[in-house]
Amino acid sequence: MRKLPGTVNAQCILPLAVMTVAYLSRVQVSWWLLVMCIIAQVIGAYIGPRLVMRLPDRMIRLSVGVGLLVSAALLLANQLHWVQTTGNATSLPVGKAILLAALLFVYGALNNIGIGSFAPTMVTVSFFGMSPLVAFPIMMGAAFFSIVVGSTVFIQAGAYSRKIVSYTSIFGIIGVLVAVFIVGQLQMTVINWIILAILIYAAFILLRPTADEIEA
Repeated sequence: MRKLPGTVNAQCILPLAVMTVAYLSRVQVSWWLLVMCIIAQVIGAYIGPRLVMRLPDRMIRLSVGVGLLVSAALLLANQLHWVQTTGNATSLPVGKAILLAALLFVYGALNNIGIGSFAPTMVTVSFFGMSPLVAFPIMMGAAFFSIVVGSTVFIQAGAYSRKIVSYTSIFGIIGVLVAVFIVGQLQMTVINWIILAILIYAAFILLRPTADEIEA
């Protein structure tokens, strides 16, 4: 369980690299806003692992589980149109841009306990009145660089499973290519419902008591 955060982060590096290139080449977004968001999330990712590795195993498992539920709740709010998702802006005023960067700093730190930034970033971008499509280059670019920084700390400490990372990275790249070039033809609503189901299932697995906890 102690290797869970490091494994979750390390397995994302190569798939995210492929996805970042794909979305940056297909979606336009203000370059200065993109750079600001990436830097903010990378700083958060750099600080996060040093705190995560000090947590006890049970705390890590519960934190990841709760984080997944939070992400699921945000994604559900987006799916049910409880947040505004009809904006079309591709940039933000300086004040809002700084606030967005501050939030991405937090998301970068949370990434290191296995809480993905997809749902929080999507909802946040929508709240600011930007086009939901703009969220993808921001999410993928920021996630890639922050995951690389965060994973480096775990890898240097040996706090990850090399075998699992090898397998999941290969299949992750295949999944990314399918998502970009095939699944991309599907409605985003359908894809989000699938992601929502996966988030809830994963949270259930992590939050249910282990055999040792039941016996105790």
